[in-house]
Amino acid sequence: MNVKRWALASLAAFVILSIRSYVVNDMLLTDIYMSVQSVWRTPAEMASLAWIFPLETAIFSLVLVYIYTRGYQPDRGGAGQGLRFGLLAGLLVGVPMGAVWYAVLPIPPILGVAWFLESLIGNAVAGLAIGAIYKAKIYRRVENTRRGPVIS
Repeated sequence: MNVKRWALASLAAFVILSIRSYVVNDMLLTDIYMSVQSVWRTPAEMASLAWIFPLETAIFSLVLVYIYTRGYQPDRGGAGQGLRFGLLAGLLVGVPMGAVWYAVLPIPPILGVAWFLESLIGNAVAGLAIGAIYKAKIYRRVENTRRGPVIS
């Protein structure tokens, strides 16, 4: 694993996922959140726990990119591979987020759908960036063996 590219890709994922969360949750869904405010903590309680959101996003970003590096295929395109990975990660996270929370909380169906789409689209964009950043440099390595040089 290339640690420098892992760190850069993790940082990019963190920024993208943080922006996604702010736009979706603090701008687009505020009216829906206000319509069901009885299911949430009080604003004071949420403010005291706000530090959890960037911590969760940082940990998620680091692990997301780590998982990407484990299945990375250097002979394939970086951005396309990253997009495919991001879509799969979005499905993996988004289905439980949207469906389970809809089943558990008395929220409107549109909120479950919005959480699913937020995860799917946000992770797809993050995956695209991860793939573009983590794309390996192609080089040739020459090893000397008893039979002569081998190029791989």
